[in-house]
Amino acid sequence: MIIRELDYPSFYTKFFERDKYALPKVSALEITHRCNYKCIHCYIEDEHLTAKIDKRELKLKNIYKILDKLANAGVLWLVLSGGEPLAHRDFFKIYRYAKKKGFLIIIYTNAALIDFAAAEFFKKNPPFEIQISLYATDRRIYEEITQVAGSFNRCLAGINFLLKNGVRIGIKTPLFRQNKDQISRVKDFAISRGIRFMCNPVLFPPLHDTCLDSIESCLATVKDVLQVEKNEYGQSRSRTLKEFYRKIKEDERRGIATTNYCQKLDQLNSALKGMIITPCGDLDVNRYFPCIKQKYNLVKRGITACWQDFLKKLAEERDQNDCFCKKCAYLAYCGICFNLLDNPDSAKGYTKIKNYYCKIARLRKENGEKQ
Repeated sequence: MIIRELDYPSFYTKFFERDKYALPKVSALEITHRCNYKCIHCYIEDEHLTAKIDKRELKLKNIYKILDKLANAGVLWLVLSGGEPLAHRDFFKIYRYAKKKGFLIIIYTNAALIDFAAAEFFKKNPPFEIQISLYATDRRIYEEITQVAGSFNRCLAGINFLLKNGVRIGIKTPLFRQNKDQISRVKDFAISRGIRFMCNPVLFPPLHDTCLDSIESCLATVKDVLQVEKNEYGQSRSRTLKEFYRKIKEDERRGIATTNYCQKLDQLNSALKGMIITPCGDLDVNRYFPCIKQKYNLVKRGITACWQDFLKKLAEERDQNDCFCKKCAYLAYCGICFNLLDNPDSAKGYTKIKNYYCKIARLRKENGEKQ
């Protein structure tokens, strides 16, 4: 019998074409709120710096319990994140347990806690990929964002330890007002070392009003966002910017209603290929969909039942919600959930930054019409 070879991108695409409304095959498990950085854009409240949060975070046995449930439910890719996952005192125990379960493990980290011993561990127990946030190649700009002196050199040291041990890594760079001139430099830094580069030009809105001032202070201009999308889109997405515009135009010609991922479940499914589990063991749907009031604790309940109930409630909310965004002519070009920006249950301060995301969508449409 001949087994046909399939490259990874083709496998990934075909894998997600199956079981359209089944449980996602990717899960991000946030194992701690703790972090060694104080980044200006972080959407987690300052409580992660207090001892109070430790009492709410899962015990090791319950983390194992959730990993068992994820494996039994057929989850293949597991993202270990935080906070800073390596700040968890039992990180390597959690990693070993997840590895034995057969997950393809991705780690989100700032790399500052990766020393030679950690790099050797990953060499012997390789993850699928370690994705490192590198905000700039300029020390001053990097530490202006992290707000921790010495963090730049520790991050670079961690990257070098991993490279010397042959561990597969990727570099992620969100766009800020502070680092807008650094994106191409970080990209060159990554590519020159054979590292995959990813850039997200649009910061996600914060979870809490207390974070809004810091987010506002680091949002890049709309012009810079669109320029970075034009230059970097193909590096950080599975489709090019031109293909994105072509698909929307094709839908318009066929009379398919303008929509974004929150309105149509077949499109919603592509946005929900993964799920996020908080350090307290909750299925984190409220962060992205504040219209959903239900709490789903995965230590106490089955994962599949929670996910299906969430999809049902989201579909009901989609049909009932009559917010302004649904009628917007630029909706197809907007990547932000309208329930975040036009929902009384969202942070009240969202009205301050709503126009920012609206302007990005409008200019995307104008640019798309020129393609």
